[in-house]
Amino acid sequence: MLKNGVYYLANDFGDPLFQYSKVTEKDDWRDILELYINYRLELTGLNVSQSQLLHVSAYFCRGVQAFKKGQPLIREISKTEDWLFLPTYLLLSLGSDSRSSLGTESHRNKYFTSTIPNNSIKRSSCTSSSISLDSYLEIECQHYNLIAEHLTGGLDRAWLFKDQKLKILTLFTPLRAMSIKSLEGSNLLLAPSGTDIEFYCTWLGVLRSKELSPGGVAKVTAVINAELEVGSGTKLAAGLYNFTGQAPSGVKLEAGSLMGDHHQIQVEVVGVTSRDESSKIVDPAKLESLLCEIVSREVRADKVVVLHLVHSTKTGVCIPSMNLVKRFQKTFSGKVVFVVDAAQGRINVSAIQQYLDQGVNIITTGSKFYAGAPFSGALLVSEVDLPTFINATAKLPGSFAEYFDQFGAGDLIKLESSKFKWSNWGLFFRWQSAIFEIESFLKVPNDFTGQLVERWRRNTVSLLEFSHDEILILKCPTPITQDNSSISKVNSIITFVIGKKESFTLEQLKRVHRLMVERVNGEQSFEIGQPVQVSSGAQDKFALRLALSSRNIVNAFRNSLDGKLESSLEYLFDQDKLLTQKLRSIIKMELENVRT
Repeated sequence: MLKNGVYYLANDFGDPLFQYSKVTEKDDWRDILELYINYRLELTGLNVSQSQLLHVSAYFCRGVQAFKKGQPLIREISKTEDWLFLPTYLLLSLGSDSRSSLGTESHRNKYFTSTIPNNSIKRSSCTSSSISLDSYLEIECQHYNLIAEHLTGGLDRAWLFKDQKLKILTLFTPLRAMSIKSLEGSNLLLAPSGTDIEFYCTWLGVLRSKELSPGGVAKVTAVINAELEVGSGTKLAAGLYNFTGQAPSGVKLEAGSLMGDHHQIQVEVVGVTSRDESSKIVDPAKLESLLCEIVSREVRADKVVVLHLVHSTKTGVCIPSMNLVKRFQKTFSGKVVFVVDAAQGRINVSAIQQYLDQGVNIITTGSKFYAGAPFSGALLVSEVDLPTFINATAKLPGSFAEYFDQFGAGDLIKLESSKFKWSNWGLFFRWQSAIFEIESFLKVPNDFTGQLVERWRRNTVSLLEFSHDEILILKCPTPITQDNSSISKVNSIITFVIGKKESFTLEQLKRVHRLMVERVNGEQSFEIGQPVQVSSGAQDKFALRLALSSRNIVNAFRNSLDGKLESSLEYLFDQDKLLTQKLRSIIKMELENVRT
């Protein structure tokens, strides 16, 4: 079935086969591509010349050919905007680290999700999800409009990125978007992922230290709560170290190396676990007592503490309470910078507003719960900490320009001069896809969402428990906050261990995760959450996850009969029955392999 001239579906369960993948094989495919590009550019209403059309077509072909050979797709991006002239699915995968790179054969990234819409049943939003077809077609239209504007000299990059920030602010903080500062986008920072945002958070701590002790060495301690259940590169990034071997700009890096010259900066990172050796959630009172002890010790040592709270970890846990923030604010005044890691996105807009009102900064993404193209991150800066950025005299080392483009950091981050001055078009379009998904989700009534998640979790947990006796659901005493700050009153992430006596190893779970996506004899493909560590101590335990996304909820709502909950549940339940059947067969196969 031809879809907008981009790809066709081989059959009801087949992956998309892109026409672009054939453009370098025969001259007639190049002709088809030129006709398609010409058609799309004509739709923009802008006067693109024949020579410009041929330039775009040639760039497309070179890009596809380079991708198929595993060669870099971004070159000299500081000098040209021509990397706009790539197929939409490739552009969406660029401007991030190696996690988003697509495999040349699979067209999937490290987490087996894709910037190509596909027919996989998706329950992977706690990690990332493949872009939806609706979102992809919308983004491709926007993509060609910008290509035409660039060719005809009408591309206003500054306005474009500023307008996008305003849209994001309007969706996440509708009341604050009414203020003049918000209209300027001054309290929103963008980055390719939630992990990249950690650089901003620690830098805020550095600036606060310099603010409190001018002329001295900036001393910062970043306290990472629930360290096993946040991004794997979080601690490295929070320490101002490279967490990846490939920068969003395409530059090769040494993972684990220090970013820039920090002779006047001392940063320490302290991790705190949220689960014990048996995978149970640590008692909240004990956790808060430990955090208080750590923060008190670091402040007494004349350090600024960047304290990370977590609103929905990889398994949906929210810790610690807002009361702790209020207590610390009274006790330590400006020596503690508060950050809520809400990268999962399973948080109500009203809660974001309340956190900001309390002087707490918010990390969020558009590519987990909201299921925009992977990956995209944002930091909403509270008005308490905004002046620290604005009045700062210290400049972020120029090497960070390899991570942050000139518009994502905006005027709020003062950056040393660098040879890199680029526009991250990959991140721009990923956030555009997230905006599309968020706007779609906000049309679904809140009551419907809450009831759907609650009933879905109950039904799917039962399905999993009865599908195989080796599946153990991890139950938490307080899986989410007891207020209305989350999108639902129950956890929208189901975490389960395989193996009741002897748990599956990380390698076994990685195999299960991969096999769920693969198609054998035309069977259905399923995207699920990648394995995550759920225990501390000597006995590491790992689990898989199923998670609802906003797109799941939107599709269920659209498949309901006049908004009735039962038909929406049936739509999801039918998918989950197929999912558990395949999971059961994979577990049996894995157990047989172990026995033999």
